[in-house]
Amino acid sequence: MSNLTLNSLLVYSPNDEKGFYTEFSDSLNIVHGRNTSGKSTLIQSVIYAMGINDSKENLNDINNSGVFFRLDCDIKGHKEHCSLVFIRSDDTLVLKKGGEPPIRFDGINSNNSFEYGRYKNIFSKLIGFDLVLQKQSELISAPLEAALLPYYISQSVGWVYIRESIGDFRFYKDFKFDFLDYYCGIESSHERINKYNLEKEKKELGFELKQLNSYEDKNEELKVSKLLDERFKGEAEKYLESYQGLNKDLSGKEAEHTKLCNKLSMLRGRQKVLTQIIANIKNQKPKIDQCPTCNQSLPGDLKEFYLYSQDVNDALKEKDNVREQIKKTAAKLNSVENTISELRIKIGDDYSVLRHLKVT
Repeated sequence: MSNLTLNSLLVYSPNDEKGFYTEFSDSLNIVHGRNTSGKSTLIQSVIYAMGINDSKENLNDINNSGVFFRLDCDIKGHKEHCSLVFIRSDDTLVLKKGGEPPIRFDGINSNNSFEYGRYKNIFSKLIGFDLVLQKQSELISAPLEAALLPYYISQSVGWVYIRESIGDFRFYKDFKFDFLDYYCGIESSHERINKYNLEKEKKELGFELKQLNSYEDKNEELKVSKLLDERFKGEAEKYLESYQGLNKDLSGKEAEHTKLCNKLSMLRGRQKVLTQIIANIKNQKPKIDQCPTCNQSLPGDLKEFYLYSQDVNDALKEKDNVREQIKKTAAKLNSVENTISELRIKIGDDYSVLRHLKVT
């Protein structure tokens, strides 16, 4: 795995105009203080900014104020050394690596969401985290929380029951051995995957062999051949119709994808405009601020205070409305992208001959 060094953390609420900022040293950082002084909140804010949802419930009071978290880091791998910035507000996270364009993720509050899965894949590749664990009868990528072990343990559990900490690792077979092997540098993931695949293939071949032996014992070869002949009579026409139907569905989904991309771009642009409008309104408080044109103090009677408050509330309400539209549009866009991917895979797998012949 790559080395990730924390540089600074900023937590700020534009609505309350309050914030917290701290910097970290390159070596050892000691967080100390009395009970309820915020030690755990600081650590939980760091991992929350990195996209880990384990501490989300513990930060409800902070998140209710509409805050955003910014975590600045340096990442050092085998071949590169660059800056890494995390910016998170509720279920939206922006990740920026060095001079590359930022990547945005909408809807990561749920570990089962498509956006969280996309973020997990990108972040895991970025830090070189490739631990795989066995769950039931298959090997899957380890939860992102495992990348923080042993550097962070859930405060409510502690080290005694490490498998019940942030990732709830009780459901993974041999987690303790696989985890320790991985962090001690014992590269066994590839061999475990090969072993599992071979065992699975052996089981499938054994089942097929058992079926064939059963057919042979019962002398049912002719019956099977007859069933196959009847099944594929006249299937060519249905095959072509199915291919044309899938192509039509794919074209429709691609057109829908374009419309959703345009809508999402428009909504994000509107969100930026509303953020600037809110900032401008807040800088024009009656009887306190000055007119940006003539530099005279703004009127401060009751009516002006009422209109000022109404403008702020209307702008914040519209911003929240746009934010919800962004979430819904992003979720729909992810669903359409999944459907397009599935259609392309199905057409490629089942109708490769027709595509090669350019049949429409």
